[in-house]
Amino acid sequence: MATVNFLYRSSKDRAPLTVRLQFWIGKKPDAKAFFLDAKSNLFISAKDWELYRENKNTNNRDAAIKNLKLKINTDIQEIEELVLSAFAITEPELTNKKWLQNIVNQYYFPELIAKNKASKEIPTDLVSYIDFFIENEELNDVMKSKYRVLKSKLETFQAFRRKTIEIYDIDNLFRREFITYSREVANYAEHTINRDFGYISTLCKSAGLEGIELHKKHKDFKAPQLKKIIHEILNPEEILIVENLEGLMPSLDNVRDLFLVSLYTGQRISDFMRFNKEMIREENGQRLLEFEQSKTGELMSIPIIPKLEKILQKHGGNFPRKISDAKYNEYLKKVLEKAGFTNEVWGRKLIEISEGVWRKKDVKLPRYQFFSSHSGRRSFASNAFGKMPISDIMYLTGHVIEKTFLVYVNKKKTDRAHEAAPKLAALYSDDTKDKDLLNQLQELIKNKHFDIETLIKNLKNDD
Repeated sequence: MATVNFLYRSSKDRAPLTVRLQFWIGKKPDAKAFFLDAKSNLFISAKDWELYRENKNTNNRDAAIKNLKLKINTDIQEIEELVLSAFAITEPELTNKKWLQNIVNQYYFPELIAKNKASKEIPTDLVSYIDFFIENEELNDVMKSKYRVLKSKLETFQAFRRKTIEIYDIDNLFRREFITYSREVANYAEHTINRDFGYISTLCKSAGLEGIELHKKHKDFKAPQLKKIIHEILNPEEILIVENLEGLMPSLDNVRDLFLVSLYTGQRISDFMRFNKEMIREENGQRLLEFEQSKTGELMSIPIIPKLEKILQKHGGNFPRKISDAKYNEYLKKVLEKAGFTNEVWGRKLIEISEGVWRKKDVKLPRYQFFSSHSGRRSFASNAFGKMPISDIMYLTGHVIEKTFLVYVNKKKTDRAHEAAPKLAALYSDDTKDKDLLNQLQELIKNKHFDIETLIKNLKNDD
């Protein structure tokens, strides 16, 4: 089911009407509603729109009102019919704002749209379509690079199978063929295969929006189930060992401090390696680190905790000296080796399987060998889980989807349930002490007053 509505959504006196498509996916009562908005070319004043709404279902004989209704109704009725007709033959998952805007533009500029389509040849094979996708989508340099890497992989796969990969042929049969090749011939890691599936699915969705026919079973092209990978992290006691490690040569001491910066902020190496004192400002007595995440483009504001302040003071008010990613990973392992994390464990590591060809394999090595630039960020998120609200952790790490975050910290939905259990029990408890505890905690958080020691003493006195 789908409906089309027209809204005046501007604060200006005159603006174009917004076309809103609303539809539902799933069966009642669990159906989920979705909204897509696009701009029409019907400019109208806020006053006239209000006049139209007041009289659209009346037989007002005023000439000005009749002309106004005729002008608006003509566009509304024809756009509604055009959008609903297009939606009826399009899978809901293949629609987005760009799709809706293209439909609306077809009503106002049919000749221009036809001319653009004729002049813009859209490839129908997957490898060629990647170039079209990179050129026409708003991608940052990192994502452009990733799609170019995918293109190179698919060119190799295409040569191996001796057959062009047509977008229409991407179905369950292609899925099995691609998985077999990736595992047995290319020796790609499961995580790499899973990620490539995501990119190919995105390309298929984009192609569908461009009008390229997709296989009726293209939805069967789903990534294989990932095996759970346990990543090495440091727990709070181990972090103390790293913090108190002495006798490091200057280059290793600098990397130790960079690692602690990643631990205290929860950021990626692409961000913490470019931190500088110009990114720091003070607000209401709290020093904040403000920057734009390089991967997501999100503007971040992170509180500078006392331990981070200590590192800044050590380096003359600035962050530790930046080095290359490769050197950081190399020196970090040496730091953690000196910290004593030398027990042998199983993990995944890049191994040279043939000359110049490296793949991730399961191997048993000293534990420090499995730490890298991401370990600080992952340790931060894992240690904070259960001690801070998930919304706060996700804000600091920049995660948007909770499911992705839970995978990141190796947690399940049931872990969230266990975390919430005592709070839920206290909420409905008949025990006055439980309720007092909950109320006191809420009051402390509300007033941004975290005198936990006082609270604990009061609770002990109640025993």
